[in-house]
Amino acid sequence: MGIKNSAGKALAVRIESFSSILEDECYSRYEFESFMEAYGVINEYMRCSNERRRYGSIKYMATNIFYEALMRNSVRTKKFSV
Repeated sequence: MGIKNSAGKALAVRIESFSSILEDECYSRYEFESFMEAYGVINEYMRCSNERRRYGSIKYMATNIFYEALMRNSVRTKKFSV
């Protein structure tokens, strides 16, 4: 079946990249005893990733800060096409 359009392919690449990072930085570092333990660790990882971790691709901001700035139109972004 496969992904036919470039937007879908770009999204698939981002999802695969995210999955790989989550594997390296979270799953492979812990041995979980239960679903709830795994959920707690992953939830904390995601919270830190969104609230504290800075990303060069979004002007060295945390994703939640960048999103808020974007919604207020107080940050400029480059146009791109997929």
